[in-house]
Amino acid sequence: MNRQVRCIALTPFIPLSRRRERGNALQGAPPCAPTPLSHPVGEGLGVRAKKHEHLVCVYGAVGYLYETVGYIYGAVGYLYEIVGYIYGAVGYLYETVGYIYGAVGYLYETVGYIYGAVGYLYETVGYIYGAVGYLYETAGYIYGAIVEFLGAGRSIHGVCAG
Repeated sequence: MNRQVRCIALTPFIPLSRRRERGNALQGAPPCAPTPLSHPVGEGLGVRAKKHEHLVCVYGAVGYLYETVGYIYGAVGYLYEIVGYIYGAVGYLYETVGYIYGAVGYLYETVGYIYGAVGYLYETVGYIYGAVGYLYETAGYIYGAIVEFLGAGRSIHGVCAG
């Protein structure tokens, strides 16, 4: 395996050994310059520098892995929080549906009471109509009594006077 692959941080690997075809100058070239993770002193330290390079690469990979796990843990935390909010919203919707159901029940009961009240008003109008009939009949009897009384008075006055 090429040593560049092990010590390049987050850059895509494109082998430099690929030959460029005629007319395409960019084929085989990396899209950006590799960033080697070498030690701060530089080249020329021999075998020790190469071992140190491997440690730096492994340490960097472990750091990235640790950071990735942290991000995953944070994302799971946010998802858990979102599920909690959705659960709360569903609870409020369920409660609202209960209130609406109760309100519909009360409206249905109110319509029943209004229907009963209309029935009582209709019955009351019937009684008023009956009472008006009785009053009309009573007025007829009173009128007849007055006519009888006045007619009787004339005959009494006519006999006495004349």
